[in-house]
Amino acid sequence: MANKEVQPTMEDLLKHVADQKDIQIGEKIKGKIIYIAKNEVTVDIQNVGLGIVRGRELYNEEYLSSLEIGQEVEAIVIELDNEKGIMELSFRAIGRDKIWSDIKKAFEDKQTVEAKIRDVNRGGFLVRVRGIYGFLPASLLAPTHAIKQGKIDSKSLVNQMKKYVGQTFNVKILTLNE
Repeated sequence: MANKEVQPTMEDLLKHVADQKDIQIGEKIKGKIIYIAKNEVTVDIQNVGLGIVRGRELYNEEYLSSLEIGQEVEAIVIELDNEKGIMELSFRAIGRDKIWSDIKKAFEDKQTVEAKIRDVNRGGFLVRVRGIYGFLPASLLAPTHAIKQGKIDSKSLVNQMKKYVGQTFNVKILTLNE
């Protein structure tokens, strides 16, 4: 009598894979990044399959530039099965939560953060700190960057301030409102 190998059934194999029915839209899942392109990131979700993050769901360039192949990431499920049969994921909510958490910690610890000047108005600068928008009053600039505010009209003042657009300053967050 020959010893026959018993081939596993599909049912046996599926016992070792998470049932996609157990995964819900809006659920947080973890996986490892296996591919990064300009407009998409592919994530291997253990025992489930592949997930893809693309377009605006990548969150922003700052968050995307911090990602590396092999890195474990969290994402939110936004679609279980797209046109290619791949799960659609989002970094937007995860990234926003992480950035707010980092900013709150910097605020509480009175640490400096980098603020990029995006635009100006009469009162100061519109800045971006790790993807979050804020305001930096011109009156709070260090003396080396102070704006001459004597008897100068507001148009000239704004023109004076425009030279700082695109520059990055180290600042402390004085007030925080999510």
